[in-house]
Amino acid sequence: MTWSKRINFSVLVLVLVLGVVTPFVPAIHTVIAFYLLFPLLIGFLLSLLGLSVYLFMHGRNFFNANTFSMPLIIPVFVICAIVSGPLVGKVQRYRCERIIENIDSANGMIPDSLDVKYGVKYQKLKDESFLLEYSRGFFVREVYSSTDSTWESYGWRD
Repeated sequence: MTWSKRINFSVLVLVLVLGVVTPFVPAIHTVIAFYLLFPLLIGFLLSLLGLSVYLFMHGRNFFNANTFSMPLIIPVFVICAIVSGPLVGKVQRYRCERIIENIDSANGMIPDSLDVKYGVKYQKLKDESFLLEYSRGFFVREVYSSTDSTWESYGWRD
């Protein structure tokens, strides 16, 4: 692998990782929403246009070219951010359903604290019920209430 291909590969992996992590950091959302929305939108459109032209010019040799990763940076970042939200949401929902099943199978005993990790929050309420909460990304939270046995979705305006 040549030096330029290693750099391109490293940049692409870095963009993938940042794209997957970005939806779950609220401070980044605030900066993007209020300061970078239009520049990123313009960059995304220009990058898609450049990618289309580049793909048309290089055809089958697209992935063999030395500079293929540069037109891909913004589209890959945006697509990873959009895809990671629902995927992580499904994984977190599955984990929460397992936690709910374990609590229900404990003969009605609701623990005061529960060792939950990786973005799931557990809270016992005074009326012998509990809440489970996780972030789906982009300021959206899913909250399970054991009193109603329902999931509620809360966005950035709630």
